[in-house]
Amino acid sequence: MPCDETGGDPGDRQICSLVGSIAAASRLATVLILSLLSLVVACKGGGSGTPSSVVSPSPDPFILSENQKVQAIRMIAGDGRVAKLINNDRYGIGDFLPWTTPPGPDTGRARLIGVIVEVIFEKPYDLEYDWPFAIDRTYYGYWASQTKLPSYDEQVVPYAAKGVTGAVLRVDFDTSKVVGIQPQPFDTIVQPPLALRELTAEEQAKARTIFEGDARVQPLLSASEYNVRTVRHWFLKDRSLGAGLIIDLKEPQTIESDWPYLDVTDSGDSYEPFTVHFKAPDVARLDVLVDFGRGGVVAIIPTHSE
Repeated sequence: MPCDETGGDPGDRQICSLVGSIAAASRLATVLILSLLSLVVACKGGGSGTPSSVVSPSPDPFILSENQKVQAIRMIAGDGRVAKLINNDRYGIGDFLPWTTPPGPDTGRARLIGVIVEVIFEKPYDLEYDWPFAIDRTYYGYWASQTKLPSYDEQVVPYAAKGVTGAVLRVDFDTSKVVGIQPQPFDTIVQPPLALRELTAEEQAKARTIFEGDARVQPLLSASEYNVRTVRHWFLKDRSLGAGLIIDLKEPQTIESDWPYLDVTDSGDSYEPFTVHFKAPDVARLDVLVDFGRGGVVAIIPTHSE
């Protein structure tokens, strides 16, 4: 495909423009900053709160080839959602990072999933969108063989972001899809009503009662003192489901259990529960999801110490 931006198919011209930015991107010394939402139970169950920035580690020894970068760019251009967001205005590529599965006793060494790509806009935009997120599953390297699920869960977080100057995209080579688009950086966000809703005192008490009465919870907490840090509203997309509790353990523990997890469906507003058995080391926190409609705990997700 000739890279003559004065003629040819508009899609090809966009690809050429992005491919041409690879050389410049490789000379950048910037660190890719992922602007993640501070979501209920560590991004496991919908959204609430304000944005925070964390540095994404560069997994060694994975080094992306130029062909892999071009492949990622073609997938982004073919996906079309970024271009549509900014009315087909031009945009460039800032940086690339490998995206890998976590290592673990069940998976062995880390494996390359795809690429994390920084997209840079030519001007700021105010964007209201159902943002797709790829949320890494905790302790995936300890239970991956028990399911056919990928190492991440796809979720949708609707909100408006003002002053957006770029985005961080996650491109999955296995599925040839863009599975995450996160605006970054931005001045402010305007969240939907569900994200701002606070549980009533009665709802918080209901969540605690269900949590404390669950037969799977107490054996997990019997060996350690704990504190209920927060009881927050849990929702998926535009559907209110219940409560998310963050349980801090006084001391990190190694806990072996049948862990109830959940997988968000393609619609983004429902989930499928599943259970995996593994021994989780260095557990400092439990993220517990209570579904008021089902009247029970539907997920107990261990989290490493921070």
